[in-house]
Amino acid sequence: MTLKQWELNSWLKKHSTNRKEIENLFKLVERDINSAKENTHPDWIFNIAYNAALKLSTILLYSSGYMAERKSNHYYTILSITEILGSNKKKKPLTLIHVELNVIPHLMIMRDLFQRKKLMNYLILY
Repeated sequence: MTLKQWELNSWLKKHSTNRKEIENLFKLVERDINSAKENTHPDWIFNIAYNAALKLSTILLYSSGYMAERKSNHYYTILSITEILGSNKKKKPLTLIHVELNVIPHLMIMRDLFQRKKLMNYLILY
């Protein structure tokens, strides 16, 4: 299913982003990752890391020209990662490929953080 189909299902709506908005979201991700690294309580680490993952998903979705509708917005925002990263690179604009190259290392940092803090049992996979 494409993001366009998601829009037709009223799960997404068109969104026009800009460099400043994306930079601000990346700043929030960095802040959250650093906070999660410093925290020791598993519940807070998970909540902070979840927020960072949501922001990374938002960056990808915004860069694709969409945002999630209010109903189930976390679900569709995070689920869009597989649709965006899994789709054919030849069909993507260069700006989205550039954003992906910046998002993927952050996702790997978060994966490592979860493994180090032994939080894998907290993850709910869709």
